[in-house]
Amino acid sequence: MSGTRKPRQSGISVFWNLLSALEQAVQLESQAIRERDFHAMTVLHDAKRSDFERLVALGKRLGIDRSSQELDVRMRALAQSEARNAEMARQAAELFRDELRKMNGDSRKLKNFRQAYVGEPSKPDFTAEG
Repeated sequence: MSGTRKPRQSGISVFWNLLSALEQAVQLESQAIRERDFHAMTVLHDAKRSDFERLVALGKRLGIDRSSQELDVRMRALAQSEARNAEMARQAAELFRDELRKMNGDSRKLKNFRQAYVGEPSKPDFTAEG
């Protein structure tokens, strides 16, 4: 015997595992959006896109019927979660833009203050009279 091998997962099992991974990624993305973790949001978005493409390709190859009750329920829930995440991300981006505008305004005020009070002292132009 030449060692033990892991049993291969069936295509159906891989399909459902991919769907579960997508569902989990959407939950993690929700958390990242709430925490404004832009790096995690990007990584999760890319992973979801890749997993979804694999899920669709595998589903087609296996001939999975979208009218399956369990699949339909899970896909609808996934779509709703994605829509909520998209809206939360839109709102987070708008808040971020507002904060950035405020910080830019504050930065300009600080620069003006610095120039007025802390900048290079002007040298008086005194000339000796005499």
